[in-house]
Amino acid sequence: MRKPLFLILATLGVVALSAAPPAKADIIGAQVTYKYFFPDTSTLAVSIGPQTISSSTTIVDSFNEINITFTSTEIIMNSLAGGFAAAPFNGPQYLFSGVTISGVSIDPASAAGFLGAVPTFTANQISINFEGLSVPFGSTLILDVTSSSAVPEPASLTLIGTGLLGLPILLVIRRRKNSSHSA
Repeated sequence: MRKPLFLILATLGVVALSAAPPAKADIIGAQVTYKYFFPDTSTLAVSIGPQTISSSTTIVDSFNEINITFTSTEIIMNSLAGGFAAAPFNGPQYLFSGVTISGVSIDPASAAGFLGAVPTFTANQISINFEGLSVPFGSTLILDVTSSSAVPEPASLTLIGTGLLGLPILLVIRRRKNSSHSA
């Protein structure tokens, strides 16, 4: 009689664990290396880092006249130049460790001249090509970054722990019940 109840509880636990979303993370605390490529992705013009991202981290690329700051979910680039040369690739690349990038988009609050750029990303890298863009001096580009962590969220850990603690209790109850029936 207890076997169907145990199977139901076990099934519900497995379903709950598989449905739990990955824990959300931000980019604060991750490591980042900034690279700027021009005139193509095989020609490195500038490399800065790696460094740990904090709310006060600023990267200054004086060669390309770009200042970069970070928030928990944004990369904010201020261009001190007025335009970018036409080339197969003319732009920055951010290499991350300690966080998994799951989405990147251009924030609508960015300067209009940057809205034509298209960011690309992998799990640990964000690239954006400024090829031929013309932006006014002091323009801002804001990248909205979604990231996740491979670490389970606390609710999932609690669910696993509860299930593991409950299993010995069920076995003890079953053993006592079986011993009382055999006596």
